[in-house]
Amino acid sequence: MLVSSLLVRKHFRRCWSWIPVVVAAIALLSPGVARAQVWNWKSEDVDKSAGATSIAVDADGNVHVTYGTDAAEWKYAFRPAGTSRWDTTVLAPGAVNYVNLALDSAGNPHICSTLHRLKYAEFNGKTWSIQDVAPDASDIQYSCSVGVSPDGTPHLAWYKVENPDKTSYVHLKYASLVDGMWVARTVDFDTQTGKWHSMAVDSKGVPHLSYDAYVDGRMKYATWLKDAWSVHVVQARIPGDPEYNIGMGNDLVLDAAGHAHISYYTTHELRYASEAGDRWNVQTVDQVRSNGGWVSYRSAVVLDKSGNPHIIYQDGSSEKHAYWDGKAWHVQLIVPSGPDGNRFASLAIDKNDVLYVSYRDSSDGSLKVAIGTPRAAPAQTAATASPQ
Repeated sequence: MLVSSLLVRKHFRRCWSWIPVVVAAIALLSPGVARAQVWNWKSEDVDKSAGATSIAVDADGNVHVTYGTDAAEWKYAFRPAGTSRWDTTVLAPGAVNYVNLALDSAGNPHICSTLHRLKYAEFNGKTWSIQDVAPDASDIQYSCSVGVSPDGTPHLAWYKVENPDKTSYVHLKYASLVDGMWVARTVDFDTQTGKWHSMAVDSKGVPHLSYDAYVDGRMKYATWLKDAWSVHVVQARIPGDPEYNIGMGNDLVLDAAGHAHISYYTTHELRYASEAGDRWNVQTVDQVRSNGGWVSYRSAVVLDKSGNPHIIYQDGSSEKHAYWDGKAWHVQLIVPSGPDGNRFASLAIDKNDVLYVSYRDSSDGSLKVAIGTPRAAPAQTAATASPQ
């Protein structure tokens, strides 16, 4: 169920006084006044049920969604630009616990899914092809990610839980398709890396990965440099800090200059990190509540035409939209809490800064897409710090 948006003024510093205002009518005022935008939201019904979801919008405005269902099917939905009609296709039988979708330069979808196996689906404009990428008996779970180079080369990353002999592995793996073969390598042998991870492929075809090193309390970022991964620590656990867990539910996007922007959770906070040369600017965006289990830590980040970040994230069993207007963070409630605990949300943005959020409904478990359309807002308060 979609509710009217609620706009909340938030300083990025740790002052947790929330001041709610009605989006359509009221703005917060202070001596620093700035013009901004707000996003008005509506929802569309897509399917009767959904688990994990991933969404993308192509250059023509067509919307693509992949998802699992309560009926143990892996599916794909397509909405042509300018319509509200959703066409759905069953990609394969069987439950999935994670999906990820990326589009190539022609707007064709490339998708991965996991639940003990890693599957990759590709649409060539006419037909689907689906394959097992790691066909041995290794246990693959929790998350996968897919990216596509400008030349059409697909890239995959996944979390390998066990070896074929059932011994523990728990590391992030990566592969690219070379001459029809998947060439795989381990990204990082730090303790338990990549249970939560995300991938982006830049304009030169270079893969970039954000991922957690959960046990050691690190949020990490890796870039492939010719023949090895260049690994950087975005943020590390501080002894005695209550934010003990670092890097859960992370998501990565690259800006036009190739700089990384990452959203992620700590124990009680949603954070945002932006790459600035050899350092990282890190901000606290919001305080959050866990809903229990790894799936409740799920964020997604995109950049609008001005380069400002938008983050979709689960807080308890609700779903929120946080955005930076150039001077301050604001938060909107998109999906309220309900009896169904997990939203499995994903986020995309089109060339007109319209936001698309796929999610599992909190009341009936159905698949919905929330559409956020920007409009000019009254002058409102702005802090002076920048997230860039």
